[in-house]
Amino acid sequence: MLKFNQIDYLIINRLIENEYYCEMHKQDHYELIYIERGKGKHFYNDSIIEYSDGDLFVLSTNDKHYFKVDHETSFFYVKFTQEYFDLHKDLYINKENRAISFIELLNLEWLKQEKVSFQYPCDVLLKTTMNNLFLYSTERKVEQSIFVYYQIISVLGYDRRISNK
Repeated sequence: MLKFNQIDYLIINRLIENEYYCEMHKQDHYELIYIERGKGKHFYNDSIIEYSDGDLFVLSTNDKHYFKVDHETSFFYVKFTQEYFDLHKDLYINKENRAISFIELLNLEWLKQEKVSFQYPCDVLLKTTMNNLFLYSTERKVEQSIFVYYQIISVLGYDRRISNK
């Protein structure tokens, strides 16, 4: 099985695909994958999950996955390494008066076993945030940006289930 190794601390990318060209693979980094529009299936660890407009997938190191695109799909990818978190190690999300790191969130087993879907107005905010991240990253080097770091954290904060479960 392929394993992708990421050198850059942070990569923000948008791809529009009619066919997903990458086979089942693992990776050494964390990833948020937002489906701006499209339909298909996400083969994720041992699950097959239907995806459509507005869905979000959270991947951790060593998760395995690939997509089968049924209708042209616009993917937003935010990929980050452990080193990216180390740059911002003093910044945390609070959970029930306990500090929880972003890495702990990304490794929550229940979160990795499903897609995260949003209702209005969070769906609109999520789409706007993903577009803002992409636009900002095309103009600047974003690894050191606190603004970008908090935007990435806010993606998970849109759904109270993630921060309060």
